[in-house]
Amino acid sequence: MRQLCIMVIALLLWPAVLLADSDERQAGTITGSAWTNPGNSINNDATRATHQNTDGVDSMYHTNYGFSVPAGATIDTIFVIVDAQGDASQANRRRLDWSLTKNGTSATGESRQNIQFDQNSDNTQNLTGVLTPLYNTTWTVAEINASTFGMIVNNAATQAGNMAVDSIAIRVVWTPAAAGGDTRRRHILLRQGQ
Repeated sequence: MRQLCIMVIALLLWPAVLLADSDERQAGTITGSAWTNPGNSINNDATRATHQNTDGVDSMYHTNYGFSVPAGATIDTIFVIVDAQGDASQANRRRLDWSLTKNGTSATGESRQNIQFDQNSDNTQNLTGVLTPLYNTTWTVAEINASTFGMIVNNAATQAGNMAVDSIAIRVVWTPAAAGGDTRRRHILLRQGQ
């Protein structure tokens, strides 16, 4: 009986999973004020962009992701995936802040603040916004596909401490226009961590 119930539930949820599409990409353009080797924050390959927090916030900009979300789609969720570490023993010296950007230079919507990373060992944070899966703002297909879409990352350490970012990616989940308005897809994808 239990197996039958599991199969029935799976069959009921399966169409909702099929309704959503997603794509994960890394930036094509990276710039950073006072970051050493900002281009090293693309691939998850143990080469890192580094920053010493000694003179306040210095931003690193990741843009030009090259998304091609189809016209008419509804943007459901944006995940920011950061693999990083800090070298300080104190937790408040191993933190990053980030925001999404529509124009490539200024923050849009809410920011994720004080995201803590491990000491001298990369760990990955795969996060949406706190208030909504879209960082508490709205997104059009054109905005996601634009070369100026991306994220701004800052060393959020409250005292001096090196931060090293191995990779940053953005994953966008959307519902194609033809799939209709079944809202179950978002909850399923969030539960699966997709």
